[in-house]
Amino acid sequence: MIKVEREKKEVVEPKKAIVQRDEAEASKQAAEAKVIRDECEAALASAMPVLEEALAALDTLSANDINYVKKLSNPPAAVKLVMEAVCVVLDVKPAKQPDGKGGFMLDYWKPSVTLLNNRDFLQNLKDFDKDNIDTKVMTKIRQHYISNADFTPERAANASAAAEGLCKWIIAMDKYDVVAKFVAPKRQKLKAAENKYQEVMEGLRAKQADLKIILDKLATLEEELESIMLKKENLQVYM
Repeated sequence: MIKVEREKKEVVEPKKAIVQRDEAEASKQAAEAKVIRDECEAALASAMPVLEEALAALDTLSANDINYVKKLSNPPAAVKLVMEAVCVVLDVKPAKQPDGKGGFMLDYWKPSVTLLNNRDFLQNLKDFDKDNIDTKVMTKIRQHYISNADFTPERAANASAAAEGLCKWIIAMDKYDVVAKFVAPKRQKLKAAENKYQEVMEGLRAKQADLKIILDKLATLEEELESIMLKKENLQVYM
Protein backbone atom coordinates (compact mmCIF):
# COMPACT_ATOMS: atom_id res chain seq x y z
CA MET A 1 0.00 0.00 0.00
CA ILE A 2 2.85 2.35 0.84
CA LYS A 3 4.51 1.57 -2.50
CA VAL A 4 1.31 2.33 -4.44
CA GLU A 5 0.70 5.59 -2.58
CA ARG A 6 4.32 6.66 -3.10
CA GLU A 7 4.07 5.86 -6.82
CA LYS A 8 0.93 7.98 -7.10
CA LYS A 9 2.34 10.91 -5.15
CA GLU A 10 5.93 11.02 -6.40
CA VAL A 11 5.57 9.83 -9.99
CA VAL A 12 2.04 9.79 -11.36
CA GLU A 13 0.66 13.06 -10.00
CA PRO A 14 3.68 15.23 -11.01
CA LYS A 15 3.71 13.69 -14.50
CA LYS A 16 -0.06 14.10 -14.83
CA ALA A 17 0.26 17.78 -13.80
CA ILE A 18 2.90 18.34 -16.49
CA VAL A 19 0.71 16.69 -19.14
CA GLN A 20 -2.31 18.76 -18.08
CA ARG A 21 -0.20 21.94 -18.28
CA ASP A 22 1.00 21.02 -21.77
CA GLU A 23 -2.54 20.14 -22.85
CA ALA A 24 -3.67 23.60 -21.72
CA GLU A 25 -0.77 25.18 -23.64
CA ALA A 26 -1.65 23.18 -26.76
CA SER A 27 -5.28 24.31 -26.50
CA LYS A 28 -4.11 27.91 -26.15
CA GLN A 29 -1.85 27.65 -29.21
CA ALA A 30 -4.63 26.02 -31.24
CA ALA A 31 -7.05 28.79 -30.25
CA GLU A 32 -4.55 31.52 -31.20
CA ALA A 33 -3.90 29.89 -34.58
CA LYS A 34 -7.65 29.61 -35.21
CA VAL A 35 -8.19 33.32 -34.53
CA ILE A 36 -5.47 34.27 -37.04
CA ARG A 37 -6.74 31.73 -39.58
CA ASP A 38 -10.28 33.10 -39.28
CA GLU A 39 -8.97 36.66 -39.82
CA CYS A 40 -7.12 35.57 -42.97
CA GLU A 41 -10.13 33.71 -44.34
CA ALA A 42 -12.48 36.62 -43.59
CA ALA A 43 -10.18 39.10 -45.35
CA LEU A 44 -9.75 36.86 -48.38
CA ALA A 45 -13.49 36.20 -48.54
CA SER A 46 -14.07 39.92 -49.14
CA ALA A 47 -11.93 39.78 -52.29
CA MET A 48 -13.15 36.45 -53.63
CA PRO A 49 -16.40 37.67 -55.30
CA VAL A 50 -14.47 40.15 -57.47
CA LEU A 51 -11.83 37.55 -58.27
CA GLU A 52 -14.43 34.93 -59.17
CA GLU A 53 -16.22 37.42 -61.39
CA ALA A 54 -12.97 38.19 -63.21
CA LEU A 55 -12.18 34.50 -63.72
CA ALA A 56 -15.73 33.95 -64.95
CA ALA A 57 -15.21 36.80 -67.42
CA LEU A 58 -12.08 35.09 -68.72
CA ASP A 59 -14.05 31.85 -69.09
CA THR A 60 -16.52 33.59 -71.41
CA LEU A 61 -13.78 34.65 -73.82
CA SER A 62 -13.37 32.53 -76.91
CA ALA A 63 -10.52 32.06 -79.36
CA ASN A 64 -12.46 34.29 -81.78
CA ASP A 65 -12.54 37.09 -79.20
CA ILE A 66 -8.77 36.92 -78.82
CA ASN A 67 -8.17 36.58 -82.58
CA TYR A 68 -10.29 39.65 -83.23
CA VAL A 69 -8.14 41.79 -80.93
CA LYS A 70 -4.73 40.56 -82.06
CA LYS A 71 -5.61 41.18 -85.74
CA LEU A 72 -6.45 44.82 -85.17
CA SER A 73 -4.02 46.92 -87.18
CA ASN A 74 -5.21 50.12 -85.54
CA PRO A 75 -6.69 49.04 -82.18
CA PRO A 76 -9.07 51.37 -80.30
CA ALA A 77 -7.57 53.33 -77.42
CA ALA A 78 -9.57 51.25 -74.90
CA VAL A 79 -8.08 48.01 -76.21
CA LYS A 80 -4.53 49.39 -76.15
CA LEU A 81 -5.04 50.72 -72.63
CA VAL A 82 -6.26 47.37 -71.30
CA MET A 83 -3.49 45.43 -73.00
CA GLU A 84 -0.91 47.85 -71.63
CA ALA A 85 -2.17 47.09 -68.14
CA VAL A 86 -2.01 43.33 -68.83
CA CYS A 87 1.59 43.69 -70.02
CA VAL A 88 2.51 45.65 -66.90
CA VAL A 89 1.01 43.04 -64.55
CA LEU A 90 2.73 40.22 -66.44
CA ASP A 91 5.99 42.20 -66.46
CA VAL A 92 6.15 42.31 -70.27
CA LYS A 93 8.45 45.11 -71.40
CA PRO A 94 7.29 47.64 -74.03
CA ALA A 95 8.94 47.94 -77.42
CA LYS A 96 10.76 51.10 -78.51
CA GLN A 97 9.24 52.79 -81.53
CA PRO A 98 10.45 55.90 -83.39
CA ASP A 99 8.44 58.93 -82.32
CA GLY A 100 8.98 60.81 -85.59
CA LYS A 101 11.07 63.43 -83.82
CA GLY A 102 14.36 61.60 -83.81
CA GLY A 103 13.63 59.85 -80.52
CA PHE A 104 11.79 56.81 -79.32
CA MET A 105 8.52 56.11 -77.54
CA LEU A 106 7.49 53.07 -75.60
CA ASP A 107 4.83 50.97 -77.30
CA TYR A 108 3.00 48.03 -75.72
CA TRP A 109 0.99 46.94 -78.74
CA LYS A 110 3.58 44.66 -80.37
CA PRO A 111 4.31 42.88 -77.05
CA SER A 112 0.52 42.68 -76.56
CA VAL A 113 0.09 40.87 -79.88
CA THR A 114 2.88 38.47 -78.88
CA LEU A 115 1.00 37.75 -75.65
CA LEU A 116 -2.28 37.20 -77.47
CA ASN A 117 -0.59 34.79 -79.89
CA ASN A 118 0.32 32.51 -77.00
CA ARG A 119 -2.23 29.67 -77.00
CA ASP A 120 -1.96 29.51 -73.19
CA PHE A 121 -2.59 33.24 -72.74
CA LEU A 122 -5.95 32.95 -70.94
CA GLN A 123 -4.87 29.95 -68.87
CA ASN A 124 -1.76 31.84 -67.77
CA LEU A 125 -3.99 34.65 -66.53
CA LYS A 126 -6.14 32.18 -64.58
CA ASP A 127 -3.02 30.58 -63.03
CA PHE A 128 -1.31 33.91 -62.34
CA ASP A 129 0.41 34.13 -58.93
CA LYS A 130 -1.91 36.79 -57.53
CA ASP A 131 -0.58 36.42 -53.99
CA ASN A 132 2.90 37.70 -54.85
CA ILE A 133 2.52 40.61 -57.27
CA ASP A 134 5.44 43.03 -57.07
CA THR A 135 4.57 46.21 -55.16
CA LYS A 136 6.13 48.40 -57.88
CA VAL A 137 3.95 46.74 -60.51
CA MET A 138 0.75 47.36 -58.55
CA THR A 139 1.77 50.97 -57.84
CA LYS A 140 2.09 51.53 -61.58
CA ILE A 141 -1.23 49.81 -62.26
CA ARG A 142 -3.03 52.04 -59.75
CA GLN A 143 -1.37 55.25 -60.92
CA HIS A 144 -1.80 54.77 -64.66
CA TYR A 145 -4.79 52.47 -65.11
CA ILE A 146 -7.08 51.96 -62.11
CA SER A 147 -7.22 55.73 -61.54
CA ASN A 148 -7.82 56.37 -65.27
CA ALA A 149 -11.46 57.29 -65.96
CA ASP A 150 -11.20 55.53 -69.34
CA PHE A 151 -10.17 52.26 -67.74
CA THR A 152 -13.54 50.66 -67.07
CA PRO A 153 -15.15 47.39 -68.19
CA GLU A 154 -17.99 49.41 -69.76
CA ARG A 155 -15.67 51.43 -72.00
CA ALA A 156 -13.59 48.36 -72.78
CA ALA A 157 -16.79 46.47 -73.75
CA ASN A 158 -17.48 49.10 -76.43
CA ALA A 159 -14.21 48.10 -78.07
CA SER A 160 -14.31 44.31 -77.69
CA ALA A 161 -15.49 41.47 -75.45
CA ALA A 162 -11.87 40.45 -74.84
CA ALA A 163 -10.96 43.94 -73.65
CA GLU A 164 -13.89 43.92 -71.22
CA GLY A 165 -12.89 40.57 -69.71
CA LEU A 166 -9.24 41.55 -69.43
CA CYS A 167 -10.17 44.89 -67.85
CA LYS A 168 -12.19 43.05 -65.18
CA TRP A 169 -9.20 40.79 -64.56
CA ILE A 170 -6.89 43.77 -63.98
CA ILE A 171 -9.38 45.38 -61.60
CA ALA A 172 -9.71 42.08 -59.72
CA MET A 173 -5.92 41.77 -59.43
CA ASP A 174 -5.82 45.25 -57.93
CA LYS A 175 -8.52 44.53 -55.34
CA TYR A 176 -7.14 41.12 -54.49
CA ASP A 177 -3.62 42.52 -54.09
CA VAL A 178 -4.83 44.99 -51.45
CA VAL A 179 -6.21 42.09 -49.43
CA ALA A 180 -3.19 39.85 -50.11
CA LYS A 181 -0.78 42.50 -48.84
CA PHE A 182 -2.94 42.89 -45.72
CA VAL A 183 -3.12 39.14 -45.19
CA ALA A 184 0.56 38.37 -45.89
CA PRO A 185 1.92 39.29 -42.42
CA LYS A 186 -1.04 37.50 -40.84
CA ARG A 187 -0.16 34.39 -42.83
CA GLN A 188 3.38 34.57 -41.49
CA LYS A 189 2.01 34.96 -37.98
CA LEU A 190 -0.32 32.02 -38.62
CA LYS A 191 2.57 29.87 -39.80
CA ALA A 192 4.54 30.72 -36.65
CA ALA A 193 1.51 29.93 -34.47
CA GLU A 194 0.92 26.60 -36.22
CA ASN A 195 4.62 25.70 -35.91
CA LYS A 196 4.48 26.51 -32.20
CA TYR A 197 1.36 24.35 -31.85
CA GLN A 198 3.06 21.43 -33.62
CA GLU A 199 6.10 21.82 -31.36
CA VAL A 200 3.92 21.77 -28.23
CA MET A 201 1.95 18.79 -29.55
CA GLU A 202 5.11 16.78 -30.24
CA GLY A 203 6.27 17.32 -26.66
CA LEU A 204 2.78 16.61 -25.35
CA ARG A 205 2.47 13.33 -27.23
CA ALA A 206 5.82 12.18 -25.83
CA LYS A 207 4.76 13.07 -22.27
CA GLN A 208 1.36 11.44 -22.78
CA ALA A 209 3.16 8.25 -23.85
CA ASP A 210 5.36 8.43 -20.72
CA LEU A 211 2.28 8.99 -18.56
CA LYS A 212 0.58 5.95 -20.07
CA ILE A 213 3.58 3.78 -19.21
CA ILE A 214 3.48 5.08 -15.64
CA LEU A 215 -0.29 4.58 -15.35
CA ASP A 216 0.04 1.05 -16.73
CA LYS A 217 2.73 0.37 -14.12
CA LEU A 218 0.49 1.82 -11.41
CA ALA A 219 -2.41 -0.32 -12.61
CA THR A 220 -0.19 -3.40 -12.30
CA LEU A 221 0.81 -2.39 -8.78
CA GLU A 222 -2.83 -1.84 -7.82
CA GLU A 223 -3.74 -5.28 -9.21
CA GLU A 224 -0.96 -6.77 -7.12
CA LEU A 225 -2.19 -4.84 -4.08
CA GLU A 226 -5.74 -6.05 -4.65
CA SER A 227 -4.49 -9.62 -4.92
CA ILE A 228 -2.46 -9.26 -1.73
CA MET A 229 -5.40 -7.71 0.13
CA LEU A 230 -7.60 -10.61 -0.98
CA LYS A 231 -5.05 -13.09 0.34
CA LYS A 232 -4.90 -11.13 3.59
CA GLU A 233 -8.68 -11.32 3.96
CA ASN A 234 -8.61 -15.06 3.28
CA LEU A 235 -5.91 -15.59 5.90
CA GLN A 236 -7.90 -13.60 8.43
CA VAL A 237 -10.93 -15.82 7.78
CA TYR A 238 -8.95 -18.98 8.45
CA MET A 239 -7.36 -17.47 11.54
